Amino acid sequence: RLGPRRTFQLPTAAVRTTPSGFSLPDRAATWHHSRLPPFSTKPNQMPFDQLALLTLEAVGVVCLILALFHKRASWGVSPLFIAIGVFQYMQVILASFVYVDVPPFGPVSPGSVVLFTSTLFAILLVYIYEDILETRKLICGLALANVVAVWMSYAASLHLASPAALPAPVLPPQFFSENLRVLAVGTVVLVLDAILIVVVYEALSPSRFPALVRIYVTVTSALFADHVLFATGAFVGTAQYVDRLVSGVLGKATFGAFFATVLWLYLR
Repeated sequence: RLGPRRTFQLPTAAVRTTPSGFSLPDRAATWHHSRLPPFSTKPNQMPFDQLALLTLEAVGVVCLILALFHKRASWGVSPLFIAIGVFQYMQVILASFVYVDVPPFGPVSPGSVVLFTSTLFAILLVYIYEDILETRKLICGLALANVVAVWMSYAASLHLASPAALPAPVLPPQFFSENLRVLAVGTVVLVLDAILIVVVYEALSPSRFPALVRIYVTVTSALFADHVLFATGAFVGTAQYVDRLVSGVLGKATFGAFFATVLWLYLR
């Protein structure tokens, strides 16, 4: 027997406070399952388990990126660009709905600390090894993929909101419509982040700064700039803006250091 059917219900409170004292955004507390999914944070689950899972995700993603980039001589860069495009949409979905409370980081999302950081990692990797032309192709491809995702999400919300739509108890129309602002802001901010990566990396002279310092400062600068711009563009005017602006900064800095170290080792 498969057990009870999962249904979505509106929460009694729009904001859920975590053990670290942060308030999760509306989208992280909007839909509740009648049964916890396999990897949901349970009350008796240690934060270390979630930290280990995030680390495992980061290792898997970075290995995939490096493997596809290493095979570019025979496969080209298209498989890498496709993988990063998939990461980009998954990053928005996870950053909108999936958060885990990992002290001392607070509420973090695998979409923000793993997938988005891996996108910046891939952009910098392509820029260092290839040239600005290939980097521009990757940035344009990601931006266009986001534009298509915005349009298809809006169209899907119209389908589900129509009286002609068949009942879908596990997929309410708000699932797509509430992501429109996040996707639109993320598209603009991603382009700005990519430009910032190139500018900061070139501004740090190799004669004055070691390679690891250049890479780490470049990645973390783009992460922090994205954190402020994305939170402001997507959540300003809401009750969760301040919490969203504060939470996750330490987590991004930590995983930024991980990706920067991996890139530095790969360059050697």
